[in-house]
Amino acid sequence: MNKKKTQAHWVILPSSTFYDRVDEACAILYNTDKGLFMVSTNKSFIRLIDRLREPKNMGSVAFDDKEIADFSSDFSEALNICVLKTVRTEDNTKPLILLPILNLQRDLDKGKNIDERLFIMEKKLRFLTGVNIWMSSSTYDNSDKKKVAYRNSYYKDVCTPIYDNQPLKDMVESGLLIKILDELRLSGVARVNLIIGSSFLAQTSPDKFAHILNKYPFSFTISCFYEDYAAIKSHLKGVVINNLDYRVYLDKYNLYDGNVVFKELYSDKASFLYLISDESEIENQEIENLELIPIWVTDNIDFFERNVMLTIEDLQNTVLSHQKIFRNMKLNANFFGVLDIDYSGKISPHGSESVLGNLEDGCTLLQAVCKELKENHTWRLTRNLTSCCSCPFKYICPPISVYELKGNLTSVCKIRKSLENGKK
Repeated sequence: MNKKKTQAHWVILPSSTFYDRVDEACAILYNTDKGLFMVSTNKSFIRLIDRLREPKNMGSVAFDDKEIADFSSDFSEALNICVLKTVRTEDNTKPLILLPILNLQRDLDKGKNIDERLFIMEKKLRFLTGVNIWMSSSTYDNSDKKKVAYRNSYYKDVCTPIYDNQPLKDMVESGLLIKILDELRLSGVARVNLIIGSSFLAQTSPDKFAHILNKYPFSFTISCFYEDYAAIKSHLKGVVINNLDYRVYLDKYNLYDGNVVFKELYSDKASFLYLISDESEIENQEIENLELIPIWVTDNIDFFERNVMLTIEDLQNTVLSHQKIFRNMKLNANFFGVLDIDYSGKISPHGSESVLGNLEDGCTLLQAVCKELKENHTWRLTRNLTSCCSCPFKYICPPISVYELKGNLTSVCKIRKSLENGKK
């Protein structure tokens, strides 16, 4: 007579589930395969997830009907979106789940001394993956004051030319451009963004400019405003620059002046972007070939609330892998690895006004990278370091953006409002 086999019932935490405990009474479980998630405030349910994550349990614990009765609705929801599963095994065989963990081997936060962590990290300049260089400014007269004030309020956010009538040093003639490009050889940069204003036409010899760029293995982008685009192309018409394209910006001062030639917006060597601060700026305009980029100009918070700020429903339309979520836990993908360099040689981390050093004073790009990794102005500015730290969606939302930094838009966060309304 065969002995009847016994079966055990187990609750398991699938390896596809990301779990973050906000505090003792709030946690989020996220399905990285399907983009589904739930937020729980049931302490008994949260304790169950904590038990599942203990090393001794390896992602599975025996099913206890009496215990689960205390949080049956949360448990049912978790099963429904597959952030938890139940299985039966014969002879009490325990399922072993390979839970993903965040690799902290090279984490700057590991250990007590950040200088020691930086010291053991090899090839630190490889962390530099992007650079924006303000080659020249745009000049203006008194009739342009409104336009100048408007554009100078957002130029660093989206890397457009700055307006400045002060005499500027030519980065080509001074050798500053060569110094930057020489140092970039050892970095992780593949494309160099050269931001060029109208004064470039009078300052820079096209032959010398082309000769310098063609010595280096980078791709180059020239970023400019639409009104300077044709003149810059004409200025460089007689020279060949390898791997060059254009990034051309328009805003309300372009579309309203009637000088935009829309047939030019089909160029395969140029992308055209419209910087919008309010919906009224594009009413009755031909913008089919323009990419729209929102800009913060201090008084358009309503525009951001209507069109830019995310909702919980928006998060449901994206699927994040563990890799992307872990990245959001440790660095800011909007800024990490990117430096801004102005025509005076001043170096800043992208998204910040902080100065890491000046090339003219002997500062190197390597020194600037190390300083930013240590001081963390923007590169490692995660939502956990902001007012979002108590939100369960802090690692599911996109990284902190430049307009959030400038506009302090916490008050119009639709996700936060939804959570607050849910508590009432």
